[in-house]
Amino acid sequence: KLQTCLRIADFGAQNIANTMWAYATLDMSPGEKLNADIERRATAIAEQLTLRNVSNLLWAYAVLDICPGEELLVRLLCSAVEQLRIGQDSSDDLLEENIEMHMVQLHQFMLSYQLRGWGEGRDNSFFRSLKHEIGHKGLELLSTEPTMSSLQRDVAAALRRFEPES
Repeated sequence: KLQTCLRIADFGAQNIANTMWAYATLDMSPGEKLNADIERRATAIAEQLTLRNVSNLLWAYAVLDICPGEELLVRLLCSAVEQLRIGQDSSDDLLEENIEMHMVQLHQFMLSYQLRGWGEGRDNSFFRSLKHEIGHKGLELLSTEPTMSSLQRDVAAALRRFEPES
């Protein structure tokens, strides 16, 4: 198990999201105590979470098969809905090249939420709102011209250099 030597209470929004994302990426459980500390801190700073932070956290919870507590879940879902609805974010999370990744992560959480029965006995209005906003944002993206990030252009150029000449 990984040992944490930092105080979770001092973590900012990105630190919290990155920590859970890293555990999920490594397919390692953070353990009950660390998860409780992270959940407590994420709840306390929920209003500071960007769409990227929210989608990384929800994705991590889905991958790790951990349902966040009621208060954190409601705050995360509300934040995601609001940020998708207003369409602006100071961290550029809603740029077309980023929004698709966030929508995939949010969708993965929604599937886990439904398949694992996490919504039983809960008020699911926030969940339904997120589902609606993801569908709405998806339709918007389908109606726009596809774009390519600079990284995607660089990768495509590198691959073209390896193509055999005819």
